Amino acid sequence: MMNKRIILAASLLGTVLCTTGTPSADPYARNHGKQHMAADPRDGLVQWDQSKFHAEIGMYVTPVRFRVQDESKTAALYKYLVSEKAEAGNAGSGYYLYLSVNREATDPELLKQIPDNLPSGFFAGKEELPGLTGAVMRYSLKYEWQSGTVFEKGVPVKGQPKMAAEVKGEYVPVDDPAFLDKAAVKCTSYYLMVTDENGQIISVTYLFTSCEEQDPGGGGGNGGGNGTPPNPSTGAEPSLCEMKEEEAAEVLRNVTGTDDLSDPKYAIGQQLPPDQQGKIRRVNNPYMGLVDLHIFWDYSTHYTAFFNGINYKNSEQDFWKWESCVYSRSVMDGGSVPPCMELLFSASGSPCVISPDEKTVTASVDFQIIAKISCLGSVQVGNVYASRRRQIFYADMQY
Repeated sequence: MMNKRIILAASLLGTVLCTTGTPSADPYARNHGKQHMAADPRDGLVQWDQSKFHAEIGMYVTPVRFRVQDESKTAALYKYLVSEKAEAGNAGSGYYLYLSVNREATDPELLKQIPDNLPSGFFAGKEELPGLTGAVMRYSLKYEWQSGTVFEKGVPVKGQPKMAAEVKGEYVPVDDPAFLDKAAVKCTSYYLMVTDENGQIISVTYLFTSCEEQDPGGGGGNGGGNGTPPNPSTGAEPSLCEMKEEEAAEVLRNVTGTDDLSDPKYAIGQQLPPDQQGKIRRVNNPYMGLVDLHIFWDYSTHYTAFFNGINYKNSEQDFWKWESCVYSRSVMDGGSVPPCMELLFSASGSPCVISPDEKTVTASVDFQIIAKISCLGSVQVGNVYASRRRQIFYADMQY
């Protein structure tokens, strides 16, 4: 394991107290009493001030915003609450409508109408969107799946679309009764999952990653309180927001990273029926740990890189091989950041290289993390942690 010290230079020009505000949460979201549940599509923020009454359908349409940590550059997701009333906690009857859009394949003229200028008939299921490549899904206010259609260039095609989350290598539909318990992690990645009439996965498309909001720590605006662990040696509760220059500089100097060299993991979909040429395929989305970042005391963060892949084989007796594999994204998927500290994470993946026998693929990701203390005025930060993670993924893996 490699342990690399992060070298940080900070110029602290003053003390500024942090204050945070939290928008009204979705009144229909279920949290089961979990205080550290990851945010998910059901926990969006209803934008009541943007509600519009559509006389043609006799309903209010209210956009819902997601808590997004990372999102696809090609696939977008929009959510609307269609209800009798536009009142928090008293919306009456209604439903949620999800619109997934492939930005690269959808008609540019339609893209100009999304998300705020769509026809009223669309929200009532009476009007389709010409030129749409993507999917439309309808859920009840209790998040029970009601209907869904997949479109290519405005034409309905085979497949049942659902929102799904990737949880411990498994794609879990968000209407699964056990979803909230399965997704009780800090960050969760969401997908448009399309299945056939037998429930077999046809495709999965990455949409976004959402994370639970950082606990501001209570204790007013100073970032202290129960959000920051006590110093084991003194028992005192530190506050980065009010630290002196030399104290904050010491914290920054002691941030270190350890490359995560653990074995990769695989999110493998169900095997699809043979195509006309007899070729059998399945989704195989591998992912690998990048780094554990050690901040101070009990605070640390972990980062993971995700890839989208397809395996194939020419018969049931054949070995799985790689047909394609591309870098998808890298996100923070574990740990927490202390109040008034900000971590700037960036990553880029090189093109994956499939071996001549197609049994393995080699992937590499370059990444960098820059730390700064955001509530101490003007903070200057030098180069921090930069590294490259290289990994070999095997095609013939089991579920």
